Amino acid sequence: MKSLRSFQTGFFYPLITIMLIVALAWISILLTSPPKPKNYDSSTNEFSAERAFKHIEHVAQWPHMTGTPEHDLVCNYLVNELERIGLEVDIQTTTVADYDGYYIYANVTNIAGRIRGTDNSKAVMVVGHYDTQPRTPGAADDGLAVGSMLEAAEIIKNHYSLKNDIIFLFTDAEEIGLIGAEAFAKDHPWMEDVGLVLNLEARGNKGAVLAFEVSPENGWIIREFAKGVERPFAASMMYEVYNMLPNNTDFTVFKSLGYSGFNLALVKGFVNYHSPTDTPENLSLASLQHMGDYVMSIAKHFGNIPLHETKAKDLVYFNIIGHKMIYYPASWSIWIFLIIVLLFTLFLYLGFAKKHLNFGKILLSLFLNLISIAFVVGVVWLLNYLVKSVYPHYNIFYSSNFYNVEYYFLAYTAIAIAAFALFYSIVLRKVNIYNVMASVFLLFAITSVLLLWKVP
Repeated sequence: MKSLRSFQTGFFYPLITIMLIVALAWISILLTSPPKPKNYDSSTNEFSAERAFKHIEHVAQWPHMTGTPEHDLVCNYLVNELERIGLEVDIQTTTVADYDGYYIYANVTNIAGRIRGTDNSKAVMVVGHYDTQPRTPGAADDGLAVGSMLEAAEIIKNHYSLKNDIIFLFTDAEEIGLIGAEAFAKDHPWMEDVGLVLNLEARGNKGAVLAFEVSPENGWIIREFAKGVERPFAASMMYEVYNMLPNNTDFTVFKSLGYSGFNLALVKGFVNYHSPTDTPENLSLASLQHMGDYVMSIAKHFGNIPLHETKAKDLVYFNIIGHKMIYYPASWSIWIFLIIVLLFTLFLYLGFAKKHLNFGKILLSLFLNLISIAFVVGVVWLLNYLVKSVYPHYNIFYSSNFYNVEYYFLAYTAIAIAAFALFYSIVLRKVNIYNVMASVFLLFAITSVLLLWKVP
């Protein structure tokens, strides 16, 4: 009887743990999924992914790199659509020479459409590029922006009377060095009126749209963003990570000149980025709906508030369960860290007082924690190496993002959890759970110090 009870107890807790992990993972997926796309016949005063998709089908029939006949066809389509909708259209044609490790020369054509506000303070400018790489139709990069902007422009023009002007800027030559945005930012007279820039990008073709970059001194912008956007996905850590990468978008140009704003992008489906598979058929309508909802929410909210002062002290911000955002002054970070250190110190005091903790075993646990992390990383790296050895054509994909990478990711995650659990079953024979917890808290504290030093 005792052995049966021991078996049941030993089986019950791991099962509950696994079920809890699966449930939390499923909830996370649901809460970070893009909204359901609205159909073509939905109300004309709200964004419809199916209506926006019609524009993408038109512009993403073929690659349309700057300087090609196909590019001219897309350019003409944009001008005709903006004029049909009734926007004030301005076409900037200029020759740009630039140097970014190599010389760039191009004739660029930027297309801007403007909706005048009733009491303009400063304009909200929505930006997306309409050129592509040579080998891709660009349905997501950046047809997603083109379709979203045209649909949003028609809705705002026909159904909303905003105080501030809304400018829709379709930039040229982003893919060859951001030179279309540079020409517009430096030479176009409308830039004097701009108070906020919203740039739309894609580094994949599905998933939720992330506000992955915000201009410096983000305090005012983040507070208003949290008020005005229904399904925000943003975290200051995204920006800090992105800021360390050698990546640029049109937003880089405007940010460098001191303009406030956001950079939005979807990143799932990275295998289709700059690929022949970036076609309308492969684009997620849910992602398109999410991008369009962002554009409409930001245009309506920021289009009705003064935009003279758009900078304030930086905030730390992130999503919590649901679609709400938490934010607090960046200066609070050190105090939050000190409170955590105080609680950790209290934990250590009580642990040593009750003889649950041993300094040597805490250090041993810390060492074993680091070994376990290295062990799991090594196992996953080895598996990925073996997979690419069996399927050598996977090596042509950038950063191991092959077509069915999600299935491998799930498998690697399951194997990593199993390897971690196996390793910890050995660790817990050497030290008790209190010493393991103390070592985890210590590792967390060390990581926090490094983060505070690197990204204060």
